[in-house]
Amino acid sequence: MNDWKTIEKDGLPPIGSCLIVTIKNHGYGGRRELRYPVYYLEKNYAPGYAFYMNGTDVLLPEYSEVVAWMPIPMPYDGE
Repeated sequence: MNDWKTIEKDGLPPIGSCLIVTIKNHGYGGRRELRYPVYYLEKNYAPGYAFYMNGTDVLLPEYSEVVAWMPIPMPYDGE
């Protein structure tokens, strides 16, 4: 079961979290896409916080708005 939290209803994730996010891609007519791993961190270049991918790529609201998030699940612990 997916336990998605929406930015609108549940707010932003804890700072420093490693996440899976659903973005609304404004460049492709609002198509929703999955992104991971994503970190919610303090900005390096300005006050505030942002979603980062690959260490440097920032998900910018005007291009790829994060609409929902969930913590990265634990790996499968099977045989």
